[in-house]
Amino acid sequence: MERTKLIGFLLIAAIILGMSIYNAPSKEELAEHQRVRDSIEQARNGVAEKMDQDIVTAMGDNTIAVTDSDATAAAPTAQRAESIETISNDLFTLSFSNQGGQLRGVELKEHYQWATDDTDYKAKVPVKLMDHPDNRWEFIVNDGGRELRTGSMTFTPSPQSDGISYRSDLGGGKAIVQTYKITPGSYLIDYEVDIQGMSGREAQFYWNNFLKPIEKNDRYERTMYSALYYQELDDDVDYTGMRRSKDISLDDEKLKWISGAQQFFNTTLIADDYVIGDRTETILGEEDTDLLKEQRTWVTVPLDGNKFKAQIYSGPNDFEELKAIGYDLQEVVPFGWGIFGSINRWIVRPLFNFLLGLFSSKGLVIILLTLLVKVILYPLTYKMLHSQAKMAALKPQLAGLKEKYEGDQQKVQMETMKVYREYGVNPLGGCLPMVAQMPIWIALYRFFPASIEFRQSGFLWSKDLSSYDAFFQLPFELPLGMGAHLSLFTLLWAVTTVIYTYYNTKHMDMSANPAMKWMQYLMPIMFLGFFNSYASGLTCYLLFSNIFNITQTIGTKTLIFNEDKILAELNAKKEKPKKKGGFQDRLQKALAEQQRIAAEKAKKQGK
Repeated sequence: MERTKLIGFLLIAAIILGMSIYNAPSKEELAEHQRVRDSIEQARNGVAEKMDQDIVTAMGDNTIAVTDSDATAAAPTAQRAESIETISNDLFTLSFSNQGGQLRGVELKEHYQWATDDTDYKAKVPVKLMDHPDNRWEFIVNDGGRELRTGSMTFTPSPQSDGISYRSDLGGGKAIVQTYKITPGSYLIDYEVDIQGMSGREAQFYWNNFLKPIEKNDRYERTMYSALYYQELDDDVDYTGMRRSKDISLDDEKLKWISGAQQFFNTTLIADDYVIGDRTETILGEEDTDLLKEQRTWVTVPLDGNKFKAQIYSGPNDFEELKAIGYDLQEVVPFGWGIFGSINRWIVRPLFNFLLGLFSSKGLVIILLTLLVKVILYPLTYKMLHSQAKMAALKPQLAGLKEKYEGDQQKVQMETMKVYREYGVNPLGGCLPMVAQMPIWIALYRFFPASIEFRQSGFLWSKDLSSYDAFFQLPFELPLGMGAHLSLFTLLWAVTTVIYTYYNTKHMDMSANPAMKWMQYLMPIMFLGFFNSYASGLTCYLLFSNIFNITQTIGTKTLIFNEDKILAELNAKKEKPKKKGGFQDRLQKALAEQQRIAAEKAKKQGK
């Protein structure tokens, strides 16, 4: 690997390091996070106390009748024994509680989460969403000065042919009715809240959503792929609280939808019209706990004829399915930001889906994708190898310059640039393929762990291409954040990177900068800590990318390049008149100026 290729690797490392530093919480944010965590229980107790006060306020001197299957009279917020009702279609089973008339759990029939025994991971447990016991989904209604909370009321269920309805009678012709309807083959739930007999034009809605770990690598699921997303009406999608705890004002913006999203699943409230955002708070869960994040959202709900209509989506982050729903809901799939997210959404994903239509194996599709990228970039690779071949041919002449100007490194550099210019060699030519691939690498860094198609899809020894392949399970934690396992794809990538580096640099003289020689071998080791716990789909891509690189390099240098032809080409270039200006000319002048300044300083010091 020549110096310019090392620069490319260092650029990639700098980008990843910069992203880590940029996203790392500050001391103030860590302190605030700890303060929030310490006050969670106190806040919950305060909410409970406030609800008790609301009960007393709502009741006053009246006893308001509420009917359920037992037909007993009680206050509207009085709690009785909880009963759970379920409805289902071919994709999910929904559980509801008569306490609050709210959704208490969504069990997906076609998706499973990682369960573990003492020795292995097994995908046997159905994925469940919205089933945390502390979840709260409630409307707060003002009835002539009384604040009524549906979360504290008991509702009477009424099963229907296509769903279920929950009713809480408040007396005096007043009632709150919540209706849920489902259709076959859809993760959408039609949802309606009917506030009968009350004249208010709006209600408050509070959603407290606890996200539980689902994936094998919950560290990445917690800090990189779970967030609260929302779309401002006729505007772009935004999100909050991905890597740290946050409390954000929504500034009374009109929102089309709000989504509690995880790495591969989400639950989203989609208003028929809109809701008005108040604020949202995200509390990051601690590692090695059963909580990824706690998401709290407060919005105002406009009532149309005392009704609020919406849809609830609770299911997988399937890009095509979410896109078909509309309102840019597919943006909850964490493909990345800016140009990298666009590359994933509109180039990599369609290409992958096309290949997947031809071959069922996800691993084989990764290999074909890698091969296709290499074929497309081969013209740049050819230029890089051609540049290396010309520099190798000039190596004896450059070695003579080191002997002639021994001890004067600046002079050696200046004369080296003269030789490169004279023979028409671009020392930066080897950087082009690496620079061209950087957007693809960064995009794929987000593509593999965000695409549900790779989730629990195996290839070779990997059982899940969206997570790490724990080929060797260890009884202890490795340094550099590698975890208690070894990923074979990552180890093979590191080994092939070292082999490729050795093959590409064995003809190069690095005696002037021996540190650079060792740095290029240390780079794969430094990346082990990062890739060892990352999606094996990415390390599989990088491994086969190295294999194709080695094959292209050996094949091109052996079958295409000829040393005599290269020398003839260099000599022909030397005889041609040189253009004035250009990068090499400017660089040579800059080196000459530096040498002149250094000589003047040395002369003054000698006096």
